[in-house]
Amino acid sequence: MLHLLFRVWICLGYVSPCKDAVGDCKDVQMCRDSIGASRLRRGLSRVVVLTTVVFIGCIIWVLYQADTGKDSAIFDWVRSLPNGDKLGHFMVFGVMTLLLNVSLKFSTVRLLFIPVYWGTFSVALFSVGEEISQYFIPSRTFDLLDLVADAGGILTFTLITWCLAFWLGRRTPK
Repeated sequence: MLHLLFRVWICLGYVSPCKDAVGDCKDVQMCRDSIGASRLRRGLSRVVVLTTVVFIGCIIWVLYQADTGKDSAIFDWVRSLPNGDKLGHFMVFGVMTLLLNVSLKFSTVRLLFIPVYWGTFSVALFSVGEEISQYFIPSRTFDLLDLVADAGGILTFTLITWCLAFWLGRRTPK
């Protein structure tokens, strides 16, 4: 049982079993497993970052479509759902928050002595800027409830980020 727990700690990156105090390899198989786990972590990290970049690219494309007044199947589908616009704002900004927080490895910044995830801070700034910019774009309309839906998604998915960080044994903001 202890051996299994040790292997889990290796996979999470808490310990490196490859070297003892002298620097010699203690267990060749365990070293190989550790190297494999490290490669898996790097690979998963790259997948999360790539997913985040693609997601943000899609958001920018949708914003361009909306800002230029073009209609698309996405807009028609959202309009067909009850409260689809607000649900879309909640989910898009929430998922973007989660992806960015994980991509940035749960890093935080202190704002007025309060630790905040960098991803949360970035998405919140983007959300406010994007919603305010709608006031100046003729094909768009500013809606305070959109901003409320954005904030709800950001806060909900920040809580999910915190739970994920806790579950993964990462440092959570204090």
